[in-house]
Amino acid sequence: MLHFNNLLSSIIKLQKWFLFFVFSLIINFSSIASHIVGGEMSYIKQSDGTYKIILKVYRDCLNGLPALDNPAVIKVYDNNNSLVTTYNVPLKSSRQLPTTYQGACAPMSSNLACVEEGIYEYTVDLPPKKGGYTLAYQRCCRNATIININNPSNIGATFYEHIPGPEEAPINSSPMFINTPPIYVCKGIPLNLNFAAFDADELKYELGLPVKGGSSGFGGVNVTTPPPFQNITYVSPFSALYPMNTNPDININETTGLLNGSPAMLGQWVIMVIVKEYRNGVQIGTHRREFQFNVVNCGDLVVANVLSQISTVQDPNNLCTGLFMTFSNNSGPNPQFLQYWWNFGDPTTLADTSKLYQPSYAYPAPGIYTITLIAKSSKCSDTSKAIFRVFPKLKPTFIGPKYLCLNKNSSNFFPSGDFQGNGTFNWSFGPNANPQSANTKSVTNVVYLSDGVHSVSLTIKENSCTATHNNTVLVIKNPTASINLNPFFGCVGYSYTFASTSSIDILPTVYNWSLSSGYTSTISGFVYEFNNPGIYDVTLGIKTVSFCIDSSRFSCNNCYTIQPSPTSKFDANPRKINFFDAVVSFSNQSYNNPVRWLYDFADGGYDTILNPVHVFKKHGKFNTVLTVTNKYNCKHSSYIEIEVTPEYRFWIPNAFTPTNKDDINTVFKPIVSGVSEYCLNLYNRQGELLYTSKDPENDSWDGTYKGVVCKSDIYVWQVFFKNLETRKMENYQGHVYLFR
Repeated sequence: MLHFNNLLSSIIKLQKWFLFFVFSLIINFSSIASHIVGGEMSYIKQSDGTYKIILKVYRDCLNGLPALDNPAVIKVYDNNNSLVTTYNVPLKSSRQLPTTYQGACAPMSSNLACVEEGIYEYTVDLPPKKGGYTLAYQRCCRNATIININNPSNIGATFYEHIPGPEEAPINSSPMFINTPPIYVCKGIPLNLNFAAFDADELKYELGLPVKGGSSGFGGVNVTTPPPFQNITYVSPFSALYPMNTNPDININETTGLLNGSPAMLGQWVIMVIVKEYRNGVQIGTHRREFQFNVVNCGDLVVANVLSQISTVQDPNNLCTGLFMTFSNNSGPNPQFLQYWWNFGDPTTLADTSKLYQPSYAYPAPGIYTITLIAKSSKCSDTSKAIFRVFPKLKPTFIGPKYLCLNKNSSNFFPSGDFQGNGTFNWSFGPNANPQSANTKSVTNVVYLSDGVHSVSLTIKENSCTATHNNTVLVIKNPTASINLNPFFGCVGYSYTFASTSSIDILPTVYNWSLSSGYTSTISGFVYEFNNPGIYDVTLGIKTVSFCIDSSRFSCNNCYTIQPSPTSKFDANPRKINFFDAVVSFSNQSYNNPVRWLYDFADGGYDTILNPVHVFKKHGKFNTVLTVTNKYNCKHSSYIEIEVTPEYRFWIPNAFTPTNKDDINTVFKPIVSGVSEYCLNLYNRQGELLYTSKDPENDSWDGTYKGVVCKSDIYVWQVFFKNLETRKMENYQGHVYLFR
């Protein structure tokens, strides 16, 4: 009985352990998310140091687990990427996003995709701080079926936003996207998605890379690594500019945020849309929205789509392109098999219709018109409407000067080009003009206060359109003569480069140079050699010959002092000698008061005596130079060529005694002269090479081999060289006795 009770107790403990293990597995499984579809972080500044944080998280509510976090963990980092604080933000609200398409032919979204949007809002106090703050939320994981990233089920997402410091933007709120993303898109049906955001600053849109976040190893929720956060690299061939398989390629309008392209492959794709915020031309913020595009097969669905007017013009601020309009059709799929019916909304006629794919229409008067397009297949149809603003063309230019003279300039500017004249005019002439700006139709007596290139712009606003024309005016200052003035003391024979540094801009100019030596020139610069001692003056006169005609003159008196130079002259005897008698005597014949002299014999030897005797230790031709110097430190050089001819000699000993105590005949060394390409080899009786030399002047054999003393014996030598007298190669061989 005791044994039975012990057994029953053990079974109960085992059951409790098993239930705890199963419950732990359930908890751990539910904490590892496979539901992240996308998200974004934003903020609104409410007062100095007070912000409302808004986090939107999109969850796959068809297949993903678990539910949305409640609370969401948002961490705040400073400019040094150090953690400042952590907020546990409760879930404020959630909703299931509506289906992408409506109508009888639209696919049932409940069978294709389900996206739940969770919104978290929290008001926080963050005192102004240089460098600002970074708000971050991380979550794992994504759907395992995502095509354009590797191992998506183990890679989470980071949704973050940077609040700029007061030195960048003391008052700022992040951009906010106007529309929610679609829960699915259809293969073969062109996209026309509006990712525009609202903000007081200038916004620019682009596609980017998603950002890594929490992993399954961290239980799904973690912000353990501070900024900078790492981007996810798309699987090849996809990239930030080509994130999914589309044809034509997916793209986003930099100005409007309209995203176009046509999905070409079923599946799930992660997309990142980036909004860059600019103030006065300087970027102050970056807002990101990450989202998963579910590309599905939409069957017989037809989508009519009139491309919006703003997406078809070069300047979204100027929709005034004239009364003749061409409409772009973006319907699908297979637009070539659809039938179309257009109504251009002209109330003055019933003939404002067309069945063309891409029609045009000439409106009788300006106005705001509703365009209707019906696209129809054999089974389904769809209707698209768009509002078009039709107003006369607004494309201004202006009439004004291209060039002005700074001296007494005054000019008038008149608008031209295409405009109605019922709007406002705003001129800008730059900070160095008087006036700097004007708001009249025409502007007279504009005076520029400085030379250079000045920007001029005219902005016309009419019929709710804005257009600007930019151009420049070159203001040319009066010519001012100047030269590269560098007064000096030189010597006769000195060459100086005279160059004009006059301010003449781009005008044709006449130059008149004159030196007190009588030399003249009419080019902008020249090289002049001073051949006589004396003190020289220089004068430059310039004159413009067209437009802004004026002249200027520059003079410098007693600018250049030229001292006399000595004259180097000498003789050598003999000038051609053989190598074995290479002694040459030099006689100095210099004049014009030299006080120092230096001979350079060109063989490595020098001398400073008046009449030296030099022994040349090499054969060849040597340009011996004599440089003489006078008391003004002026120099002059001359040279004489000395030729030392080679004389062939070859003598080689037949015996030597390395251990001779009188140090006579202790090495084996041939005596050679008048040769080149010399090579000596020495062998023992067995033919082993013991010694090689290519330097007959400095090398010799001491009777050893690899540090070991060679025995007394007969050794064989072989020598090769080129005889410099005959210019032929020669070779000899023989033997030498080594005695110890």
